[in-house]
Amino acid sequence: MRCRRLFRYGLPAGVFPGGFEGGYPKATVALIIINAVVYIITSFNNMFMSIGDYWVEVGSYIPISLVEDPSNIYRILTSMFLHGDILHIFFNMYFLYIFGKSVENTLGHLRFLILYFASGIFATIFHTAFSYIQGATALMVPALGASGAISGVLAAYLMFYPGTSLSACWFFFIFPVCFTVRASYWLLFWFATQVIYGYARLGAAVAFFAHAGGFVAGIALLPLLISRERLEMLRFWRSYGSLFNVVFREVTIAGLGRITKLILVVLIASLVAGSAIIASDVRQLDIYVVNVSGRAVGITDLDDYVVFAIVNGGLEIQTITNTYTRILINRLAGLDLLMNKSAVGKTISLVGVNTYSKLPIGGLIVNVPTYIESLTLTYDSSGVLREAYGTINTVVVSIKDTTYRFENNITYVFKINIESSYSSSKLITSTAISSFTVSTIALLVALFKDKDLAVIS
Repeated sequence: MRCRRLFRYGLPAGVFPGGFEGGYPKATVALIIINAVVYIITSFNNMFMSIGDYWVEVGSYIPISLVEDPSNIYRILTSMFLHGDILHIFFNMYFLYIFGKSVENTLGHLRFLILYFASGIFATIFHTAFSYIQGATALMVPALGASGAISGVLAAYLMFYPGTSLSACWFFFIFPVCFTVRASYWLLFWFATQVIYGYARLGAAVAFFAHAGGFVAGIALLPLLISRERLEMLRFWRSYGSLFNVVFREVTIAGLGRITKLILVVLIASLVAGSAIIASDVRQLDIYVVNVSGRAVGITDLDDYVVFAIVNGGLEIQTITNTYTRILINRLAGLDLLMNKSAVGKTISLVGVNTYSKLPIGGLIVNVPTYIESLTLTYDSSGVLREAYGTINTVVVSIKDTTYRFENNITYVFKINIESSYSSSKLITSTAISSFTVSTIALLVALFKDKDLAVIS
């Protein structure tokens, strides 16, 4: 019975000599309970199916909010306990329990909590820095969930127990398909998807680099958190199950496999390189929130907000869902009116101008006929449009693949004004430097410390 207690949680977690703590994963269970209670409170008004908008507004992590008001730093912590919907929290808590209990019994309760929260903090740092790659407007997107913190726990499990196996079942139609795979392969595959999807700019609603950042932070932090005495004791209890083994068995700890280590190192190195490029490339990053009002005559009224950014002197416009707002903004951008270096600090008026707005389609630049009936534009000291109002007429362009055709005319009577603006270059640069430092440390740990950290190879 004693031996069964020792291996109850997949680790010798029952009784340790010398006052070692172990057994029931108190911190893991406490985190699950707290997250569950918070989800119940924040999703009550939505029948527990998804989080309420109010809680997203006051508690989620929005990178740009730190530029707006540094006191919003509290969001880094609160966002770790908010989840978007019931599936989001279910899978997060499932993985936290599956991997967290073993990692906690390896580190101890307090050190496990330090790993968890530190990984969550660094996840937000990576998310902020790499928003530059996913598009500057990603800085405006709320991020929430415990995924970044749990990613650090997954990384710790990879380094401690690369030799263990995981069993899983999947349904193929109505037939269950079960398989067993080494933990290191599954965790490495998951980490690779986060890095690849992040660089491919897939799924803007998912903070892939936050997951990758939490994972990398988990690896980097382990040498600081692990107790050498505790690690040796864990190896002893895990490796020796009987008196015969104590007397005759020799233990060899090999760490990560050669291929596993190679892939892990390449993935971490890609984050080192990415953060270095970001830190060195960001010279200017100004984000503008613009209100567009008015009407497309005879078609629809306009009342939208558009986000665009000036990145190192170039203009980036977020995806605009409203078709008629998108057409208007594209025509102004194609006329070089959203940013005009020759009109710095000026107000200019255009009346009765026949011109062409440049519209990129595939590898082509299409000249779209545009008539400016009257237009007044005011620019700031950087040459960015602060306000515009007037009437223009243009042509709707129907695009299919790389082909296009002009269709009906459309007239806009509109007003545009900037509601708010944020200078974010310092935020991106500082978080990129932090990401570079943590990634570099993680790279060295993966290269040279895997054998020192492994309990089971």
